[in-house]
Amino acid sequence: MRNKFQLAIDALPVHFTQLREGGIYWLTVDDEAVADLLLVSFIQGLLPDSRYFLTSSLPMTEALQSALHHPQVRGELFALTQDPQGEWLRRLPAEMEWFGISKAADLLVVRYRCDGLEKDPDAQAAQLLRLDRALQQFTHWAEQQELAVLVIGSGAHSSQQRQWLNRGNNWLSGCVHLSRQGELVDYDLAYWRNEMGVTSGMRLMLLQRDTQLVLHTERGSLSSASLADDDVVLAMQEVLANTIAPSAHWKLFPDRARLMEAALQAVKATVIFAITESSQTEALARDIYQLRSERGARLKIVVREAANCLRNLDDRLFLSAGANMVMPFACHVSRFIGLLQMVQGQVYPHMIRPEIDSLLAASQPQRLKGYLPAAEFIRLLQDEMRRSLTSETRGLMLILTPAMSLSMTDALAQCEMRRQGDVLTVADNHIYVFFFACRPNDAERALQNAFYLPVNTLFTESQVLSVREEIQEALARLQQLPEQPDFTAELTARAGVRDPQLQSSKVEMTALERNHAAVKPITLPIKAI
Repeated sequence: MRNKFQLAIDALPVHFTQLREGGIYWLTVDDEAVADLLLVSFIQGLLPDSRYFLTSSLPMTEALQSALHHPQVRGELFALTQDPQGEWLRRLPAEMEWFGISKAADLLVVRYRCDGLEKDPDAQAAQLLRLDRALQQFTHWAEQQELAVLVIGSGAHSSQQRQWLNRGNNWLSGCVHLSRQGELVDYDLAYWRNEMGVTSGMRLMLLQRDTQLVLHTERGSLSSASLADDDVVLAMQEVLANTIAPSAHWKLFPDRARLMEAALQAVKATVIFAITESSQTEALARDIYQLRSERGARLKIVVREAANCLRNLDDRLFLSAGANMVMPFACHVSRFIGLLQMVQGQVYPHMIRPEIDSLLAASQPQRLKGYLPAAEFIRLLQDEMRRSLTSETRGLMLILTPAMSLSMTDALAQCEMRRQGDVLTVADNHIYVFFFACRPNDAERALQNAFYLPVNTLFTESQVLSVREEIQEALARLQQLPEQPDFTAELTARAGVRDPQLQSSKVEMTALERNHAAVKPITLPIKAI
């Protein structure tokens, strides 16, 4: 069955067209007619019983008006007041809340005309910072509402908007720029994330046929030399989950070292790495970087998550280091093999950094995890904010209120942080938790994984802070508090252990050493505010 929301581009694989709930997909188009065609075909392709809101700053076309009157699809149209400096983006969530979109629809479509950026460098930097903050808040709102969002911008300034959006991959789920090239349309996909994986750096050509865009599959001839290894797939055995190779073109290797030996001789082959533990992330990123630097842009590099171990920041690290695609653990082997066709013919379009260490430093958490005294917790998070890019959010903070029948020590004793960068502290009778590189929609799962007992048994309330400014404000409030109690000694006495490798006062519990607190179950749900 076709996914509920996907772009209506004929013959373009669903891997590049599917929209996920809570994701924002932003398309910029230099041609108004192409943008209108994308919008109309998308609405016409919605499944029966779909519910959507469309807000547009452009005049209504006859084709759009006809599409809006689809008898089986419930849609409402609202005018978008497009003021300069992108102020409309900051206002949009509040306006949509006022219209009741969170209760009445599961899809929001935005159609607008692209504005130009300020010419003065200082004014432009300030403008981009405002846009970054507005986009970050818009993303947080869409995730909270579990809305799929499609934004289509068009006009002469679309290329400027594209440059801004390319740096927004921390918040957007997809970014594509379309430009008219004579009778063809250049479909330049910067990145695209959905349930089937992550793709970056794909350029395709589209044709317009009647009222729809279609994939143009005609290719120029290739020399025999360039075809020498184009069909070859070099892969680790783990990527197939112990199934047999699908064709004679596949060559399987027992470990990454042997795969690297073969890949360093390849030109246009597809190289597939498997990753099973988060501890392998840095070494794999270095291998990807080496391959891309030495073997060029025509080599296809894919990372297959063979166990559930990657964070969103890890995906971005691999893509920045030179990977074409990152395939999640949830993707079945048979689907994974089919989706490998998506990278065929790709040319990696991005510039590779002159060295990998700075990329790794910006992507890796600090080597700490578990409980920290409040002052140390504040210093660590402030350092994380400084290490990040200008508007990047490196994780999220949760403020937990323990149940009245539970002491703070009992609540802390139920926690075991398993990944570097995940820390917690106690301040003002609340537990503050920071999950490194965690998305808001993964907060509940991360919290459940961190505590031995169900969180709705331990806590009466949970507030989620995922916007950079919100986390900074929370840290500022913590700094204003008087000196807070340090629970290190009590937790050490309970656990009887201390990790000697970490130069920190944090303490970790093990499954055999945990102390189950006798708590009274509660019925109040955990809420994200």
